[in-house]
Amino acid sequence: MRRFFLLFGLLMGSGLMATAQQYYMLVGTYTTNSESKGIYVYKFDASTGTPKLVSVKDAINPEYFALSDGGKKVYVTNENITEADNGKGSISAYSFDKKKGELTFLNSVPSIGNSPCFVTTDAKGANVLAANYGGGSVILYKTDKNGALQKDQKQFIQQDGKGVHPNQEGPHVHGTFISPDGKYVFVTNLGNDRVYKYNFDSKSNTPLTNGTPATYKVPDGYGPRHIAFSKDGKYLYLLCELIGKIIVYSYNDGNLQQLQILDAAPQVDKNLDNGSAAIHVAPNGHFLYVSNRGTANNVAIFHIENDGQLTHLDYKKVGAHPRDMDFTPDGKYLVVVSRDADALEIYGVDNETGFLTDTGNSQSLPKPVSVTFTKY
Repeated sequence: MRRFFLLFGLLMGSGLMATAQQYYMLVGTYTTNSESKGIYVYKFDASTGTPKLVSVKDAINPEYFALSDGGKKVYVTNENITEADNGKGSISAYSFDKKKGELTFLNSVPSIGNSPCFVTTDAKGANVLAANYGGGSVILYKTDKNGALQKDQKQFIQQDGKGVHPNQEGPHVHGTFISPDGKYVFVTNLGNDRVYKYNFDSKSNTPLTNGTPATYKVPDGYGPRHIAFSKDGKYLYLLCELIGKIIVYSYNDGNLQQLQILDAAPQVDKNLDNGSAAIHVAPNGHFLYVSNRGTANNVAIFHIENDGQLTHLDYKKVGAHPRDMDFTPDGKYLVVVSRDADALEIYGVDNETGFLTDTGNSQSLPKPVSVTFTKY
């Protein structure tokens, strides 16, 4: 018996127990003019880097995910794509059964703006914030005790302005990012080259109020898209889609100070839409990754230096239009969803060098656009 417990302890300590290396992977897809059904749930074996489809939940263009309650609550933006669907953008809430790997629909609410493209929640899942790209606005909904979105408890903020790029004919809100300390929300507006700062009081009926300063201006034509914070919360990395650049800021109690601007995508032609898309810091905190669409179709890899600044290491070629990507919670794998390649591409991560290796475990799926993980 003693030998059994010693062996059990060794297995647990070395991470060889199967359940310790299983995750759920949720993939959102475009369903308009596509064969996809909606949200695809996979069980991901981190010991082999292999996903297995568990369930499919019908949904209209589930474009982005936010999880709360340890992954038991899932929020999704449903993007309206065609002109015929104007005014039909929405946000949906689900409960997630982590034993069965199945989603149960709770409810859906209007995004009050076209093309909702990003969603996030606060630490307790009490507030759900979404970005309306087409509408140029921010929408926040309160949740009830079951995780459903409350239609009568919301806050709506319309932004305005435009920029010099052809894609900047009006405001285009692309993301809502809560600071690591939970005190601020930074909103990226691709359309007017500004990052908005809001004070955030999660318990208030109107959680968002204008910060000081209210906005941070980036160079004309950059098109700010997504944000990632360093693991220690001291640095903010702003990805600018239209020009393929990263702006590095120090972060201190809501205040940003610019430290560095560098290329996220190869600067083949500065007049091209480089289409930088996703930005993530690796779970170990040492590396930063950016996906680039357009003519690049790669993942850029950077080392995060002690002062928060970035050093470029490599470009890894991936499938066409890598719209999103995410790490397994243990940091061993990076999954890239390449929309126009109809593929979930699975790469092994070298945590010492940051480099990526194709595992050969990629999966075919029509029009994948978002991916996220939760523990099994």
